[in-house]
Amino acid sequence: MSHIIGAHTVSHRLRSWHDFTESRCIETWPTPRFWHSRRKQCVTSNTYKQLYYSMVTIALFFIPVLVMAVKMVCLVLLVFVISWMPLQIIVLYSQFGHSSHDSGELPQWFSWLSYVSHFIAYGSSAINPIIYGGFNQNFRHAFQGHQSFGTNMTAIKTNCNHKF
Repeated sequence: MSHIIGAHTVSHRLRSWHDFTESRCIETWPTPRFWHSRRKQCVTSNTYKQLYYSMVTIALFFIPVLVMAVKMVCLVLLVFVISWMPLQIIVLYSQFGHSSHDSGELPQWFSWLSYVSHFIAYGSSAINPIIYGGFNQNFRHAFQGHQSFGTNMTAIKTNCNHKF
């Protein structure tokens, strides 16, 4: 990918000496020069080079971070919708679903299903930190190191018992 991004700015030069051939890669940029009246000197501007490297930095660093953040937000939103949907269906059923000639009483299964749907809905708050931690690479490495701590201690104890 870097060859595609930087292909137009790099040139290759060979310089031959009596007993040695030198190979160099050189960047070539249009460098506009202008006279600065206050400094009383010729000033060279590398505006294109600065703009190019700024755009490459944004493309190679910030866009993958943004994509990861968008994926995380979409996953959090999906978990939120899935976990709160049963409660919303229960609420809609209680308001509009049961027949009005039943004297307003709900079926027997309604209280149990209402409890379960509340539990699932509030459980989404417990799932969010797991999602955030799963998308954070530092957290994943620390968590994996914590999980393997017990196995590493066993290996250390067995190695200490060997005589060299």
